[in-house]
Amino acid sequence: MPGGGVRAQEVKDLAREEGTTCVVLSADLESALSEWPEDESSAYRAEIGLEGSGLARLARAGYEVLDLITFFTIAGGEEVRAWSVRRGAVAPEAAGEVHTQMEEGFIRAEVIPLDRLEDAGSWQAARERGIVRIKGRDYEIQDGDVCLFRFNPA
Repeated sequence: MPGGGVRAQEVKDLAREEGTTCVVLSADLESALSEWPEDESSAYRAEIGLEGSGLARLARAGYEVLDLITFFTIAGGEEVRAWSVRRGAVAPEAAGEVHTQMEEGFIRAEVIPLDRLEDAGSWQAARERGIVRIKGRDYEIQDGDVCLFRFNPA
C-alpha cells in the first residue's frame, strides 16, 4: 500500500506536528519495481501516486532536513562530479568541499547552472556564448551550479 496505512498516517501526523519530513516507503514494492524496466516502473509509480523511487524520495527528504544543496565540478571539460554543501554556503566553502587547498587559496569561481550548461552542450561552448559567470568570495552557491574553481595552491 503506497500510503502506508494507519500507522504511517500516525507518523505523518506526528512529523507534521513537529515540522519535519516523513517519507513512507514500501520495501516490497521498491524491491519489485527495481526489477522492472525504468519506463514501466515510472509509469506504475505515477499511476499509484508516487513521485519517483523510494530511494530518490528519501534522498530528497534527507537533503531538505539537513538543508543541503548539490553543486557540480567539472574537470578537463568532461569529468563532472556532484558535491553537497549546506544551503547558503559561499564559493570558497564549496571549493573547500573539493579540497582544503582550494578554499585556502580561492581566487574565483567560474559558474553556470547545470541546465544552461546542458543547453550549451559543453563548457567551451558555454564560455564562447558568454554564459559562464565569474564569481568571487561572496557568491552564494546555488543548487545545480556547475563550478570551476580557480585557486592558488600556495
